[in-house]
Amino acid sequence: MPELPEVENFRRLLLPLISWEHPLILERCSLEKAPPRKLVTDAEIIEIQNSELVVTDVLRKGKLICMVLNEKKRTKGKKQRENCAAKYLFLHMGMTGRISSPQCIPKLKELSDTEIYPPPYTYLRLVAGSSQACFSDPRKFGSIYLKDSLLGDFDILAPDAWTSTRQIKHEMISQSRQGIGDDSAIINMLAKLTEQSMGIKGILLDQKRAISGVGNWVADEILYQTKMHPDQNYLTKEEAYVLLQRLHIILDQAVQCLYKDQEFPLDWLFHYRWNKRGSRKTTVKDMHGRSIVFVTSGGRTSAVIPSIQKKKSRKLVLSTTLRKDQNKTKESAKKIKRDTRTTAAKSAATSSEVVSKKSAKKMKLSEKDKATNTNHSGKELRRQKDSSIAVVRVKRGTRRSPRLAKI
Repeated sequence: MPELPEVENFRRLLLPLISWEHPLILERCSLEKAPPRKLVTDAEIIEIQNSELVVTDVLRKGKLICMVLNEKKRTKGKKQRENCAAKYLFLHMGMTGRISSPQCIPKLKELSDTEIYPPPYTYLRLVAGSSQACFSDPRKFGSIYLKDSLLGDFDILAPDAWTSTRQIKHEMISQSRQGIGDDSAIINMLAKLTEQSMGIKGILLDQKRAISGVGNWVADEILYQTKMHPDQNYLTKEEAYVLLQRLHIILDQAVQCLYKDQEFPLDWLFHYRWNKRGSRKTTVKDMHGRSIVFVTSGGRTSAVIPSIQKKKSRKLVLSTTLRKDQNKTKESAKKIKRDTRTTAAKSAATSSEVVSKKSAKKMKLSEKDKATNTNHSGKELRRQKDSSIAVVRVKRGTRRSPRLAKI
């Protein structure tokens, strides 16, 4: 996979396309083959051509390239040129993508060398006047897409591993505190590299965590030169500072070598890590004759030299400030628990009092109901007795007057 040095070389090959006069023209190639899924559509290509968009800048962050496109009609004055960006064309190389020009066809370990332009599996050609470049991708994991904003895709990525570490290139470990100063980017990078339970290689490969642009072989090279195991966790501040310093030196040398079309230094692990199997009688070794072992770290195959890259068993060592903060949080948590307990006891007491008052009221009401019920029962008995008495009248012709008789 092309990493930061290769992608920076691709960006430089796109710089001749910058022009305020000649609009950018996109041409499809290899029509007989299916293009990558994430490639500019025909409608977007027509939109770029009809709008007469020109390339005004080529940016890079991590492994992502961005071509800034402006409308040609609005580029008459200098003041108008500054704030007239119309579109942004993003290019990501994926696993085997690369940018080539008639003057330079970059070499990749994943691809066979060729001198034919455009190289095989070319799907898009970019032309601006007499300058041109092409995008090829045999495995079709790369992408080229058009957007209206730059911030969305660039803001997601962590600080660039090459441009954001220039300040500590020549600093010494003993002067690390003075060299960092008030640079918030470096402070944030060091904070995300130190005292982490995750292995250091997994952190380096995560493009959104601490730094962006580091891939598999660059991570192996950094850890090889700093004699650090890829699964090492809980790095100290000094170790993280040395790692960032060595990272910038490696990336700077790699970018310069690719720009001058030279090989990387012979003592790098880069030249020996690709032959993973070796032979039956011999094992893979580095320049100094030390055996190389391949392990899985951070989800990728990692080249490790066990004689110098040893994992140190560590636990999280907190600073005094962190300990004070943790103690404060513990004390506050205890206070909250005590307060909750007291409030719960008070609420329980008040609730019991309320319940007792309610029960007393209910008892009083029940006694009143019993009294009223007894009164009602006596009245009913009286009524029943009165109802049992009937009026009996004597037949006519008798002298006896009518009187009441019980039945």
